[in-house]
Amino acid sequence: MSWRAWLPSSKRLRNACPLWLREAQVRSALEDAAHRSGLAADDGARSVIETINSVFAAGIGKPRDLSEIGNKARRAAERRGAGAGDASTAPRASDEGLSASDITLRRIGLEYPLTPLAAPLICYEMHRGRVWLHKEIQPKKGEPFLAPIATPFSVTARLRYADREGAYGLRVSLQDMACKPRYVDVDCADLARQGGAPIRERLFREGFKTEDDGEHIAVRCLKAAAPAIEITIVSQPGWHED
Repeated sequence: MSWRAWLPSSKRLRNACPLWLREAQVRSALEDAAHRSGLAADDGARSVIETINSVFAAGIGKPRDLSEIGNKARRAAERRGAGAGDASTAPRASDEGLSASDITLRRIGLEYPLTPLAAPLICYEMHRGRVWLHKEIQPKKGEPFLAPIATPFSVTARLRYADREGAYGLRVSLQDMACKPRYVDVDCADLARQGGAPIRERLFREGFKTEDDGEHIAVRCLKAAAPAIEITIVSQPGWHED
């Protein structure tokens, strides 16, 4: 593969950086793509790094404008305004100059941080007056666009089952149908069963909502999650020996 064929996709990814990705995430994704595609083996690691540096230099001044995505929903949300009694939407000094929808997006991003995937690119945006997880779709013709796929969710901690030889699990937080947080403990072994069907069933039972392939993207995020917090629990109540 020539770097000339790889460069356009790299620039699109770099131009998306100011929107929802950190520079380190973008660089890591580009380097991983170069190694997986064989580009690094063909042209050398140094050439790959120089190309990535060139991409950043070219793209940093021209971030992609995706503001048209969700503008209609944003305007509707702003017209309705935030609930006066909701402390979570209370204005802060750092929110000055932001629209009501931007403040909501920031809050959801903090409450339900995403697990980045190599592909597709995912981020939070407004959809029908509510924050949804969106993924970037690259059509055969035309510019990429964002499509809603799921309501907010995040992996908050990894679990170790003391009564199951230290087997791993995950604690998932999700926003239910009433826009309230719920917490679901899932067994990592279930990620391998029927495409994560037992986990998807539990998430839906707790009020998780999706469109398109949202539930499958959620399972992929759970597979890729590496939360820093670890909690030791037992799967059955009662006395347990060390």
